[in-house]
Formats: sequence, structure tokens, C-alpha cells
Amino acid sequence: MVRIFKSTALLSLALFLFLPRPLGAEDKPEANKKRITWEESEGVVRYDVAIKNSSEEIVISSSTQKGEIEIDLPAGTYWIQITAVNKFDKVGQQSDWQKFEIKQAPKKEKSIFVQDLLNVGLKISAGYFYSVPLEDWADTYNDGYATAILRFSLNFGNLGLLKNYRFFRHFGLEADTSFSQFEGKQVPGKIKFDTMNISAGCNAFLTTALSLPINVTLRFGGGGCFTRFEYAASNTTESVDIWSTDPYFLTGLSIEITFYRFLFLEIGADFVYVDYIGKDFMSVRYVAMIGIRL
Repeated sequence: MVRIFKSTALLSLALFLFLPRPLGAEDKPEANKKRITWEESEGVVRYDVAIKNSSEEIVISSSTQKGEIEIDLPAGTYWIQITAVNKFDKVGQQSDWQKFEIKQAPKKEKSIFVQDLLNVGLKISAGYFYSVPLEDWADTYNDGYATAILRFSLNFGNLGLLKNYRFFRHFGLEADTSFSQFEGKQVPGKIKFDTMNISAGCNAFLTTALSLPINVTLRFGGGGCFTRFEYAASNTTESVDIWSTDPYFLTGLSIEITFYRFLFLEIGADFVYVDYIGKDFMSVRYVAMIGIRL
């Protein structure tokens, strides 16, 4: 946008005002074109416009019948002077030299690989994970294979004023919910048991946010884990359910691969710690998801 200061010279008929047009309607950033306007005066048939650069060199000398002119100049500091000419081809009024600046518009990073469908910074992904119990729990439970995961991610770089700071595009928050089931390693002739987990929480994430089809995301967070422990004696069909709600903590690393503009595949691994009834239930889950970038 061209920034031009008000004239300080009060002329006999009018005070010249140099105002930039709104960006988009009149500005043409792709050609670095700007439109400068001023108040027209009665009886004026022509305006002679002179613009000089910081080296006192006249770079534009033009005439117009309207109170506006379109310029195409590189970024820099300039001075403009408007001379009003009446129907008798006489100078009716003349403004002082007024300073204005043309600032270099920031280049928008365009990518042929990574795009947002609606440009709101939201991602929705769903998929499957294979969960492996750790330490003593590996002796009690088989690996979990009946699983599902759903995530909603919001990138800070697409929020309000934060859009103006590239730093924030590397950070965000996500809602994380998952389901898993572990089958117990049965004790022949004594007991059979299994465990079902439903977790819901929130993660903070740090991402590379490159305009490339491959990006890396580091996340950490936590929430609540709702666990049902079901067991029954081997010689009976009756079972007992024990429910508990426990806190969990998570940290993970994943690779996001964009395969079609706003569609992506995410693969990675999470370490999950559940404070299950005062006992440390730890596992590693290997995640594969497909998602859409909105």
C-alpha cells in the first residue's frame, strides 16, 4: 500500500489530499501498481503530476483530467506535486512536494503441493493404530489391534492477527480421541479377561509447516482415559466389569505426507502413559491416519 501524508499547504481554492485506494479494488500488487487520488477543484480541466525519487530525479511527469493517477514504481521513497490547470491553460493552484512511500509487499508463499481446502487452518484425520503394552503389562496383555483414532487439529498461523506472523504457523492444538481393546493372556482353566479403553484429550503440537509434501509433527498432551476391565472364570459365562477413569499423558512424533493438495497420510508413533488405578500402564501405539486439510 502507498502511504502518503497530508499536504500542509492550504491553497486558495482547495486543500489537496493524497489518499491510497483500498488494496484489492484499485491496487494491483502483481504489477506493483498503485492508484493515488486527490480532491478535485472546480474550474480545473487538467492536472499535471510530477513525481521524483530520493535522488531528485523526475520519474513520472504526466497529465490527467481526473483527480487520480495510476503509478507503477518500485518500492522506495518518493515526492509528488500536483499542478491544477484551468480552462485558460493557466496554473490555478499547485501543491507542495509531498512525501510518500511504496513498501514492498510481502511475497505470499504458494505451494503446488500443500493447500488448504477452505484456508481455515483446521485438519481432520482418522485412522488405526497398533498398540504394544510395555514392561510388566506385556506379560499380562496381548498387543491391541481393535483400535481407532480421530483428531481435530487447529494451526495458530491461520487465526486472526496471528496470520501476519510466520512463527505461529509452526504451532497449534488438537483434540485427540481414541478407542483400543487389549485381550488378556488367559490363564488356562482359571480366568479370562480383557480391557477396553476410550480416551479423550488435547495435544499441543509443533510442526515444520513446510510448503512441501512431507512435514514432521511433534506433539505432547494428555486427558482422561475411561477403562473397562472385564473378567470371568473359565468355568462360567458370567463376567464382572470394573470401570475406572484415569489421567493419561502422551508424546509422539509423526510424518505427514500430502498426496493430493489438501489430502494427506500421517504415520507415526505415540508413547502413552496411563495412571491406571495407581499403576503405571505404558504402551507404544503405531498410528496410520488419513486426513483432510481445511
